[in-house]
Amino acid sequence: MKPSWKECLEGLSKSSRIQIAVNRKEADSSVEGLADKSRLQPGIGTWSSLERDLLEDLVFRIGHQTIREGGPLWNALPFSNVRRRLGMTLLRQKGVCFLLKEAWGERVYFCPEEVQKAYLSTLFKEKEENLGEIKILQQEETGSGIWNLLFHLLVMVEQEKISLTQKGKLSNPWIRKLDAELGTEGMALQGSPWCDSENSPGLSLLLDLAFTLGLLRKEQGFMVPVNENVKNWLRTPWSALLETLYRFIKNRLLEKRPELASLWMLLELRGRRKTGSLRTVVTDWLEKAGNRQKVGRLTEELLHNWIRPLAAMGWLEAGETEEGPIWCWMPWTPPFGDLPSLQGYVKPDCEVLLPGFYPLSKRWLLAQYADWKGGDQLLIYSLSQASVQRGRKAGLTSEEMLAHLKEIASGPLPETVTENVRKWGEVNTITLRQVWLASISGTSPSELQERNSHCERTESGALIIEKNALEEMKESLEDQGFRVNWEKEEQRAWWKDVDHKDAFQKASWPPKTGKAPKVMDQIPDLKDSVPGFHHLPRMWTSGMRSYHPSTLEGLIRKAAELELDLKWESVSGEWGEFTPVRIFHRGEAVLTEGWNKKREKVQLSLQDIHRIQVATPWEENG
Repeated sequence: MKPSWKECLEGLSKSSRIQIAVNRKEADSSVEGLADKSRLQPGIGTWSSLERDLLEDLVFRIGHQTIREGGPLWNALPFSNVRRRLGMTLLRQKGVCFLLKEAWGERVYFCPEEVQKAYLSTLFKEKEENLGEIKILQQEETGSGIWNLLFHLLVMVEQEKISLTQKGKLSNPWIRKLDAELGTEGMALQGSPWCDSENSPGLSLLLDLAFTLGLLRKEQGFMVPVNENVKNWLRTPWSALLETLYRFIKNRLLEKRPELASLWMLLELRGRRKTGSLRTVVTDWLEKAGNRQKVGRLTEELLHNWIRPLAAMGWLEAGETEEGPIWCWMPWTPPFGDLPSLQGYVKPDCEVLLPGFYPLSKRWLLAQYADWKGGDQLLIYSLSQASVQRGRKAGLTSEEMLAHLKEIASGPLPETVTENVRKWGEVNTITLRQVWLASISGTSPSELQERNSHCERTESGALIIEKNALEEMKESLEDQGFRVNWEKEEQRAWWKDVDHKDAFQKASWPPKTGKAPKVMDQIPDLKDSVPGFHHLPRMWTSGMRSYHPSTLEGLIRKAAELELDLKWESVSGEWGEFTPVRIFHRGEAVLTEGWNKKREKVQLSLQDIHRIQVATPWEENG
């Protein structure tokens, strides 16, 4: 994932941040201060036209992509090379654009999403439409939350040995089983990146999430959890977890049309407190972006490629009206406010109801001895003999399960639940307890037993030591001169080490994958944007002058080579400015061709030029 605005600023030195604050005429040079959009937005109106125009093009043409100087995206910007470099330098001086060094060494320009959204907020004020009474003709199916399906997939992988084919793919029986258990087969993901797969689009989405975010891996012909990453994922606060999943989905859905990132951002600015009209958003965006696409066609594209998939994943609600498609973001879609907080409930019929955003680590514990039955804002689990026996097999006692259920219910449990859990936990059960077995050499076991009351003797002569008496027994034996050797203890289930009592501690998830681009710590000087300018004769740049025809031709050729702007005055007194591209002969006449500031092609005869000057770029950016 690309760095955030704060991460870019953190990649700069303190002196660079101070310089940015000076350029913005701000006193606070901290990362938090410089990344505060409420401070940035008022200043944008005072920027030069080149800065504003370039930022607008970065927002509406480039989106959340990086730009390589000389590459296709760079050349698509409607400026000369000099003005592009100059504009990028000005934006870097303001701390809103950055030069990154990719892992393979390439240097690219990057404008963070938060900056683009701050700029969009100055163009599009928050607009809450009054749609009146809405008659829904068709309601899009809203999923139970992609985070719930991902959780259940990880539980299934942990509890079942999911084998892979020789090519490392899921077999058809496993695809059918996973689709049935997760309910992914019918997810409305047509038009999304997950359709081109042998699996169902919904299952492909979950596997893409799980493997890309480091939660699953392939190992010796099986799909297995990456225990440490899953453990950290279970302890991650819901706000951070949802933010990561949402950004992942957003980036995936933007892959086909990255230039529409600003349209996505506009969708994020609308439809928060009230239902919004998709057609209105598209119309507003096309007007500001200067895009000539048809409103109806782009609206239908968004509905097919973004809105329906997002609804299927549980990020928004959508429907069709006589006026066109409408949508409304769910409260938990970032950026969000407080998440719904509900109490868990244990019913006498052995159903367990959990709030949708119950701590994942505690929900994981419940999933060891209860079966998930679905739900979205209220998750339904069911206790049965088979599920409780599964929990016993995983190493939980009946009393541990009951203690956990009491924590969920925040009080006493129904008697039927207590009786059933204890009864089911004891059916066909042989209880194994963990003790330490001491093998004796060099002395009599009976003599040793007489001196130590915390052990009992077996028929084979070994001593049994209870786990809770181990440390005291060890100290006693060492005091008596014995050397104690340890055999390796069997490793316990990794999920038992998750702190279920304090589930919302900070966790290192998602794991860092690959080598992140490095922010180049330098704030360039404007003069560095135009290499070769200082080698020009001073008289060419210091003012308007008349020149000998051969000198005039040489001046224009050099300006075309360096892509510099020229100011000119005709014999008749007409004034103008243009960027020359070439000089050519037409008969006896010598002409120059180039572009004016409106990017219109112009031609001038050198004989008509009375006076001319090479414009100093950093003095002409307003």
